[in-house]
This record gives sequence, structure tokens and C-alpha cells, in this order.
Amino acid sequence: FVSESRAANHLFNLAVSCGQVCFFAVLGIVGLLLPSTGMFTTGILASFAILILYVLAPIETSLNQIASFAGAAAAVGRIGRLGLTVDIPADPPPPPAPGSVFSCRGLSYAYAAAEATDDGGFAVGPLDLDFRPGRITIISGGNGSGKTTLAKLLTGLYQPTAGCLYFAGEPVDDTTLDRHRSRISAAFVDTMPFARLPAPATPELLSRARNCLASFDLASKVQLGVDGFSTITALSKGQQQRLLLAGIDLENRHIAIFDEWAANQDVEFKRAFYETYLPGLRDQGKIVIVISHDLHFFHSADDVIWLEDGKVASLPDGMAPSRRPAVATG
Repeated sequence: FVSESRAANHLFNLAVSCGQVCFFAVLGIVGLLLPSTGMFTTGILASFAILILYVLAPIETSLNQIASFAGAAAAVGRIGRLGLTVDIPADPPPPPAPGSVFSCRGLSYAYAAAEATDDGGFAVGPLDLDFRPGRITIISGGNGSGKTTLAKLLTGLYQPTAGCLYFAGEPVDDTTLDRHRSRISAAFVDTMPFARLPAPATPELLSRARNCLASFDLASKVQLGVDGFSTITALSKGQQQRLLLAGIDLENRHIAIFDEWAANQDVEFKRAFYETYLPGLRDQGKIVIVISHDLHFFHSADDVIWLEDGKVASLPDGMAPSRRPAVATG
């Protein structure tokens, strides 16, 4: 998929470049060749050139949207192939048994060379990890260390090339993948919230979600009712990301995964996220997994997993605050 996406982007950029060359060729003909024929007056040619320049901006804007619409169509197609849906399930799975452990054994994912950032390809794993209820696990590491790939493996968006995920001892395979996905709430850096509520809203969940809106300075901007959130499109990107947290509260699922959620948030919201919101999920007995570069907030975690070149490594000296959590290695 990544190689196909790159090929499509190259083709689109080539088409844009060819269009620009044609545009300047037309301007050159109007400005240099037509005056020499004597068929048109200078005023007519100047008016024609101004008209071309005037309509250029809306034409370019319209053409640039082609890539966005094509990407959206491809995304919808992939969602369909994954078997995902935005509908609320009529019969949600029963809650897991207390203490159910989410784990992976020998989990690996290998990119093809054309999809990786170097000529040799890139692989994550093999990884042996345990994520326990009532604990916050932060996954960190340098750029390109495999953090987001691991998150997509854990959520079932990527299928491992080797190894397996387990929940309460049950392997996650083709027959249990949908049930596994229904246990997870995930917020990736480009995730958008829905106006519709993600789950049937009980008074308790609505109250908790309203408290979340207040904590993240959204109470005056978004109204929450039984039909959903009052507005989405009028919010900034950062506000939309904060609204996701209220939606995760409403989903009330067993596993919560956040991929660089706080990367573009102000310090006050980062602090509220790490020191109030995440501990609240932990206190509900949820499995909380956070991908983060925010070293100053490592103290909020119960476990830290440090990745280097797609594998678990020891946490570098001096990179954790004074209250250093245990390094989780599986």
C-alpha cells in the first residue's frame, strides 16, 4: 500500500508539473508570439493574460483537491477491506475477565524495501510484551524506531508477518480479529472525531465525558447531548484531538492506545493528559498504551518500553525524570 501511495503521489506531482509547463507555454505564446502576428491589439492580449492569471488560482485549488478526494476514496476502500465500520455494534462483546492480559509473542512486521525509509527495508520485532490492566505503558524511542508500526500491529490495522497477539490467552487471528478491535479505543495523530456518539451513552458516561470536555477547555465550544457533539468542523485540529478523549471515555473499551496524541498540544493540556486523564483510565482498570516523546512526563507511566531499530532496548541513561519507572521488556 505504501509503495502504491508513493507511485500515485509521483504521478500526481508529474501531472501538476506538466500542467504548469503548459500554462507558462500559453503565457509565452500570448506575450511573445501573438503580438508579432498583428492579429490582436496589445490591449486584447493584455486582457487575455490577466484573465488567465485570474482564473489560475481557483483552477489550481480545484485540481489540488483531486489528490485529497482520491486519498479519501482509497481510505474508504481500505476500511471496507479491513471489515471496519463506524456503526455502533448491536451486541457489544461481553466485558473481559478482571486481570485479562494483552500480550504479544514473537510479534514481527517487515516492510518491503520499496515501502521503507532505506534500501534494505525495515522490520519491527520479534517482540514479547505484556500489557496489564490498571497500568500505563509508554512506548518511546527515536524517529523511525517502529513505535507507530507497533501501535498499528496492536490495534489490528497491520497483520504481523510473524508471531501473534493474545488477549486473556486467546490468540488474535482471522476469527477473533473483529472482537479484538472492538476492545480497543485508539487515537492516532491524524484521527478525526465523529459528531455521533461512539457508543450508547449512559448518564455516567455522559457525565464523565462532560468532565473531560471541561478539563480540556472544550465545555464552552462543544455541547454534548444524547445525539452527539454539537460541532466538529468549527474546531481547530488541536481541539479536535482533545475532543477525541471525550469520545474514548464514551466508548469505554478495555484497551486505550494513543499515538503521539500530545505532540501538538500546549503544555497545560499535555499535563492534563498525562497527569489526570491517563491515570483516570488506569483507575478504571483499563490497559493504557501511549506512544510518546514527552520525556518530562515519563513519571506518569507504570512501565516504559524503549524501542531502537524495531526492537526493545534499555532506557538510555539520563532520559527519564527522577521517578524512573521500570523498563518493560516483556
